[in-house]
Amino acid sequence: MDKKTLEKIKKKNSLCRKSIATKDPSIRLEYNKVRNQVKTMTNKLKREHEKKLSTNAKKNPKAIWKYIKSKSKTRSGIGELLTDQNDETSRKTDDDKEKAEIVATFFNSVFIKEPEGEEEIAKILKGLKVEKSPGPDRIHPRILKELAESISTPLCIIFNQSIRNSTVPSRWKEAQISAIFKKGKKCIAGNYRPVSLTSVVCKVMEKLVREHIVKHMKINKFFTDRQYGFISGRSTFFNF
Repeated sequence: MDKKTLEKIKKKNSLCRKSIATKDPSIRLEYNKVRNQVKTMTNKLKREHEKKLSTNAKKNPKAIWKYIKSKSKTRSGIGELLTDQNDETSRKTDDDKEKAEIVATFFNSVFIKEPEGEEEIAKILKGLKVEKSPGPDRIHPRILKELAESISTPLCIIFNQSIRNSTVPSRWKEAQISAIFKKGKKCIAGNYRPVSLTSVVCKVMEKLVREHIVKHMKINKFFTDRQYGFISGRSTFFNF
């Protein structure tokens, strides 16, 4: 960059600071004028530089490749690394194999294991009945079923966090109550039965928790032989 361009850049920077400090419109106009001049001058120098590089490409190919690399948005490779990541005074290495092992060891130490249970959640979501109504959160079971594979992991994270903190989102505690007519005179309140619509997502978690509890109870033989109701493989028909 020549002396004239450098002086023009200094003037532009000075006018910029002055314009911000004074907020004077006339100084702002002068700054815009000088800024455009600098842009024109630097673009001209850039074209001349690129032309020179292309002309001498055969004689000095390293220069043009260096320029291309400087304009690239992506960077490859890493520099020297400490052999002991916990000791800043340890030896540094530039060997690719050593660096790969150091990086692999570090990544392995901070690797976040995906939460367990995604497959179980996805299975429950895929088994949802799409004709059922959504709860107060308005999340329809059809949406959950269609997106089972995509949302099983985030739901697993939410479920695990909910269980660890012994709490659930407030929306899951809400219910939409509807009165369904049974029989008899419609003017009598006793002839209606309440139907409660709760969050489908919460029901998925409840089913998952129930399955784990029942599995634990069965493995440890906590169910009595007289327990017939609400257990798969048994029926109250055989309770005699």
